[in-house]
Amino acid sequence: MSHIPFIIPTEFSLGIADGSIVRFGSLLKDASSGKILGHLQETGIGQKLLSDIVTAPFSPLAPFNIASDIYTNIQISQIKTMIASLQMLQFVNLGAALTGIGVSVVGFNLINQKLTKLEKHIVDIKDQLDQHFKCSIDRELRAHFSRIKSLLIEAQTALSLTNPTNTFMFIASRLSEEAGYFRGELVNMLNQDGFNNELFINFTQGMLTCNSARLECFLLSNELEAAKANAKKMGQELSDISHAIEPSILTQKSLGSSGINNNVSSVTYRAKQQEMVSLVKGLRDATDVAQTRPFLIDTLIRNDINGRDFIQSLQDEKEHPLLIVSSNSLSS
Repeated sequence: MSHIPFIIPTEFSLGIADGSIVRFGSLLKDASSGKILGHLQETGIGQKLLSDIVTAPFSPLAPFNIASDIYTNIQISQIKTMIASLQMLQFVNLGAALTGIGVSVVGFNLINQKLTKLEKHIVDIKDQLDQHFKCSIDRELRAHFSRIKSLLIEAQTALSLTNPTNTFMFIASRLSEEAGYFRGELVNMLNQDGFNNELFINFTQGMLTCNSARLECFLLSNELEAAKANAKKMGQELSDISHAIEPSILTQKSLGSSGINNNVSSVTYRAKQQEMVSLVKGLRDATDVAQTRPFLIDTLIRNDINGRDFIQSLQDEKEHPLLIVSSNSLSS
């Protein structure tokens, strides 16, 4: 990692505490000048730990409390470090866990494992839905997940090729189509009279999983300009979705006719409203992270950092779950 300007987050802790350094999305900026100081980036171990402990992506950050017989003492220490770093950086909830902080470096095998869990969760949720939508999911969901899994297996195999660029570019193109499927379903959900927040979150995660794998393909091919352009597009598409939703409207849709006719208790209404507020805030936090990701890739371009070397360095990191990529030029 010596040739890549990584910084440990605690080096910025005093500035963040006194307000002289502020975070926006995945950027750390000087509060006075607005100058970008660094870019937040999870390491491979950080992304794996966060995906292991996050069952509700929009849940508030809370003190870590899991029995030690589930995780090793080393894992517990790393997770506590991860949570402490996120809290220090003023992440209010785990919305960013949907998109990942920085670019994905977790590897295609682990992405596939996450995808399998996601598919099972969506299949479980569909039993709560009306019959028409259940049939639609039954027909389409298996086919899409099957294609995505096959593409990720092909991407993992491509790592052993002497020149995998063409293969990675093909996979990235196909993953774009699959991300489009999830995006279309999300738009359709927002146009319906009702609203199932669990299904919405899971389809959002499906879209973002495809996008993360696409960016990883671009970086592994060292096609950084393409990665930057696609990251901008991904951020805008997520913004279009996140800013089209409002907590009050989602609350009414979630409660259905009971909510419209005020046939629910104030306690039930407030609980549902708070749930929707957390969803919208978490999604907008994730959007900020997604929209600032191109700045990280631009830093790699300016510093002539090879995309594959960048990913490998972060995968090899075993101590720090979260690092900061300095925005300063290596030559300065």
